[in-house]
Amino acid sequence: MVEWFKNKLLWVFLVSLMPVITLLVRGLPWGSDSFAFLAVACGQEQFINSISSPFLFASVLPFFGCNIFLYSLVVWFFYFFALLGLWVFGKRFFVERTWFVSVEDWSWKLPVYVGTLTPLFFVEALRFENDFFSWTIGFIVLGLVCLRGKLPFKALSMFLATILAFISVYLWFPSIFIVCLSVFMLLKDDKKSIYLTIGLILTIFATNTQYFFTSFNYLPIFLNPNTKVVAEEIPLVGLIFIIHIIHFWKYIPKKILPYSLAIIGLGLLKSKYMFLATPLLIIGLIKKEKKEGITIYSKRKKVKETIPVMFFVIILGLGWMVTGTQLAPTTQNLQDMNQAIIIAQDQNMILLNDWDYGWQLEYLGYHTKYKISYPNPDYNNYQKPFVAYTNKKLDCNKISKKIFICES
Repeated sequence: MVEWFKNKLLWVFLVSLMPVITLLVRGLPWGSDSFAFLAVACGQEQFINSISSPFLFASVLPFFGCNIFLYSLVVWFFYFFALLGLWVFGKRFFVERTWFVSVEDWSWKLPVYVGTLTPLFFVEALRFENDFFSWTIGFIVLGLVCLRGKLPFKALSMFLATILAFISVYLWFPSIFIVCLSVFMLLKDDKKSIYLTIGLILTIFATNTQYFFTSFNYLPIFLNPNTKVVAEEIPLVGLIFIIHIIHFWKYIPKKILPYSLAIIGLGLLKSKYMFLATPLLIIGLIKKEKKEGITIYSKRKKVKETIPVMFFVIILGLGWMVTGTQLAPTTQNLQDMNQAIIIAQDQNMILLNDWDYGWQLEYLGYHTKYKISYPNPDYNNYQKPFVAYTNKKLDCNKISKKIFICES
């Protein structure tokens, strides 16, 4: 049993299985937009031009069909190799060499901790979107760049990394942040990383100015809670998921510190990108753990006690899996939506819905114009009769928690 727990590759393998097992138990991906991609995969190819994805990727979706087993297998393949890429990346910081031998290597903990100590990577792997394939390929690129070897092997790995880098950025542009980290690892002068970080920020900001300025449109939510916003776009929300590890930024190696701070700043501005900062903060955590241990002061004993990080890896990993099976939408949620569709059809009424249920209704075969983003229908002023599937409380005949029949 002790030897089993010492098997580093096995730990990485088990962490890579977490979202896959959760997907199989759920029988569905997670996230509203995932159902746009799932609808295309299940044969509704009329939406190929509607989803925010490169055409070539969207055109491959029908290959998956509605086969959750096939999709889960593909998710595992990309996620596992992305974690291996992080392992190789970690070797640049955690493999110390003497004249004759290498001392203890803690790099395997990077992918294990990244996949468990926060829910961000785990949740991203539950989505059925081009983003997932893009950032996993990005971390594979990072691993290839960090591989060590003789010239022919290194040349081959760099060639593959270059091809995959273009594919990664093509699938989802923000993966350029991962690709740029690969460039940082090729620099031997730490001072150049500062200049490269500044150049990267200015270049991306200059080419995407409007996109970044829209982030400030969400700031009124702090003054008015009723402001309509998309959760993953709200500034500072991403901090919730890394609040317990953000203080480890102080231990991030100087070589990637400027870059790391820039990515953390990006995550604070656009919460959807905070998961990209997770590996960098985890590097800081492992650095501290290796040097002096992760400790907490015990008031009762009046001494510092060491925190068993691997214990939390197991507990949190299992916790994310249990929580992941309950994330909406579940199969029960889709059954409720299907009931709403049947009621509307039987009574010859239009079905109105909150926009974030739109793609799920499209997946079930009901066409609605309320999808992709706000606004929601104006239920109070919409001409009756209609059926509504909404989180709001309407002054109508309530059929179930979210289904209402509104008649004149």
